[in-house]
Amino acid sequence: MKRLLVLVAGVVLSTSVFAANMKIGILSVQEVLHKAPQVAALQTKLKNQFKPQQVKLVAAQKQLTAEMQKLNRDSAIMKPADKKALQKKIIKGQRAFRQLQVGFQHDLTVAQNGAMKAVLNDIRSAVNKVAAKDHYNLILVKSAVAFNDSNLDITKQVISRLK
Repeated sequence: MKRLLVLVAGVVLSTSVFAANMKIGILSVQEVLHKAPQVAALQTKLKNQFKPQQVKLVAAQKQLTAEMQKLNRDSAIMKPADKKALQKKIIKGQRAFRQLQVGFQHDLTVAQNGAMKAVLNDIRSAVNKVAAKDHYNLILVKSAVAFNDSNLDITKQVISRLK
């Protein structure tokens, strides 16, 4: 029984000594992503890269809308053959539009994911540099912490490393 008490006391004391020497930092990932210049550059790059496809999608949608409005407006006075041909054209246009839309969304998602990997690696590198420079033992994400002292926040240091 004495040995057990000595063992428990030793563990408690060693844990408190370890915790006393531990330096902890808090990082707001949302703020870093919002203020990092790499993210703004990434958004601009992707916007410019996918603008032609977006313009093509908008044009296809306008064309399809115009044809649907024409069918609704003129269906009562159209010949049955013309009405049926326009309906087929609209259905074909809707399929083509969905394919364009799905392809665009897929390409955009792949490009965003690839580019975000590089940005997240830059952020991870900045966090590691701040942690090494200031001798942090543990960096926690702010959203996972119920409460923290503002003195523990390293977000501004990480953002300045990214610039």
